[in-house]
Amino acid sequence: MLSNLYITAIQSTHMSDLANNTRVFNLKDFSDTVCIKLPDDFPRHFNLNEIYYLNADKIIEFEDYVTRDEYHPWIDIKKNILDTSIGNHIYRLSFTEPDCTFAFSCWFGYIIQENNPEQPYVYMNRTDDSSSDDSSEE
Repeated sequence: MLSNLYITAIQSTHMSDLANNTRVFNLKDFSDTVCIKLPDDFPRHFNLNEIYYLNADKIIEFEDYVTRDEYHPWIDIKKNILDTSIGNHIYRLSFTEPDCTFAFSCWFGYIIQENNPEQPYVYMNRTDDSSSDDSSEE
């Protein structure tokens, strides 16, 4: 029962801060629902009108996969419409004000890595094979 409550949280941001807010996930830890936190300066009464996936240069059909309570600072997206392949993924959320044409966009990104990578990080290796002792050169 608790597995239904598990949500992956990602901070959305302005494009200039995207690199600082991109999270890395193991595929097995990427839950069925992804909670996108909107930027603090985001106007809460705007309506989501587009999800654009930059990697594939396409607009995502989202109507049946996104929920948002008005005036709350987050959006829940079902992972079915997100790319969960290994690699870096970047999306733009576009919003419009209900009574006019003013628009606002924010961005979110994430990196998916394999469930069981051989090594979670790269070891540094010394490539210098010489066996000379530096102290003998003094």
